[in-house]
Amino acid sequence: EIGLLTNLIDINIGDNAFTGPIPSEVAQLTNLVTLSMGGNFFTGTLFSELGGSLTKLTHLALLGNQINGTIPSEIGLLAELEYLDLAANTFSGTLPSQVGSLTSVLDFYIDGNRLLGTIPTEIGLWTNLVSFDCDSNQLNGTIPTEFGLLTARSMSYDFHSNQFTGNLPSELGNLSSLTHLSVRDNLLTGNIPTEFGKLSFLELLWLFQNQFNGTIDYCDNFPATPRVDCLQVNCSCCVDPNRVSCDDV
Repeated sequence: EIGLLTNLIDINIGDNAFTGPIPSEVAQLTNLVTLSMGGNFFTGTLFSELGGSLTKLTHLALLGNQINGTIPSEIGLLAELEYLDLAANTFSGTLPSQVGSLTSVLDFYIDGNRLLGTIPTEIGLWTNLVSFDCDSNQLNGTIPTEFGLLTARSMSYDFHSNQFTGNLPSELGNLSSLTHLSVRDNLLTGNIPTEFGKLSFLELLWLFQNQFNGTIDYCDNFPATPRVDCLQVNCSCCVDPNRVSCDDV
């Protein structure tokens, strides 16, 4: 009967012990702004009607459940969405290109799933993005250069524990507000872009368990020494995950 509560604007039932599939009747709550159901034991798939009906939704949090299947392409219809957290479920398949339509999104979390394929280049439309986390999936291909176009507010990008290949995009050096960048445990190669020397607010740069080479010689550019795990890269002011000076490696 939850579908009868048509004036409902906020559902927050996180951190309980609810089980079973998310009721499809939730899609009838067309005034809903917040749907927070994380930290339960929900199963089943994410129904496609969610995107077509909940057009006022700004906050969708389903993290830490047991939801499976693919992320429906209709999720791109949530044009007002600012916060999306699907982390720590068992979503599979690819990330639909329609997510590029989420142009209001600030925080996007899909970490800890079983997603495959590449990150759609349409993410270049997310001009308000602050945080992006896709770690611990099976994503591949290159890290899209389009992330480097999101210069206004971007602060934290986490790509670690996937199967990304190729070089780190030099365009990431344009992210003047970036504080955290983790690409560790991938298949990345090449040098660390010199453009990273412009990241004056950088606090953490995780590079470990890739195939990088070369030198980081611009640490003096930073107002404070960032934490960088750089066992495969020569540098003078960085530390590895065990806090060993790179001068000692």
